[in-house]
Amino acid sequence: MNNKDSGKNKDNRKNVIEKTSKSIAKVPNKKSTLDDLATFMALLKDTFKGKYKGLSVFSGLGFVAAIIYLLSVVDLIPDAILVLGIVDDAALIAFALKMIHKDVVKYRIWRDDCDKE
Repeated sequence: MNNKDSGKNKDNRKNVIEKTSKSIAKVPNKKSTLDDLATFMALLKDTFKGKYKGLSVFSGLGFVAAIIYLLSVVDLIPDAILVLGIVDDAALIAFALKMIHKDVVKYRIWRDDCDKE
């Protein structure tokens, strides 16, 4: 990989971060959304450690697929199309968050039960 490619990848990552930040900024009740994301990361950590076994395959794979899509250079609606380019990313983020919400709630109950023991 040459320096030109490295710079291009850095720009792509920066664009993804900016797009994601803009999309999250449009999500209502951001605190709850950020709490869900933080809890989902803890859920993944406990799942990989073998402590938690309640993660649905659908939610896990769906969330990973959403992250891969957001980080990839492939975009269904290019960001050059001003509003629509960001809307598809925001819709994907909203869908991914909705998809993991039930698992997050179940995990919180499980974690609370573990804390009581």
